[in-house]
Amino acid sequence: MMGGMPAQAKMKCAEEWLKKAIDLHEVHLKDPKTATEASQMEMMEQMKKAYECVIGGGKTEAAPSKETEGKEPPKTVPHQHKH
Repeated sequence: MMGGMPAQAKMKCAEEWLKKAIDLHEVHLKDPKTATEASQMEMMEQMKKAYECVIGGGKTEAAPSKETEGKEPPKTVPHQHKH
């Protein structure tokens, strides 16, 4: 089988990462000050991991590590766009 994971396992893996990204995005919407560069990068990594689950890149584990699970986004650095 291509991708190394059955389709249902791929979907479960992607679902877990997308749920985390959606939850973090909701935090950003409720309180825009939480949308720090670090927090946005964390959300992007979660989306990339979900994508890897779907395409079967094998670079992602199905569940987040204990280090990142339940972590709140950093709230001390204001988000700034570079011009």
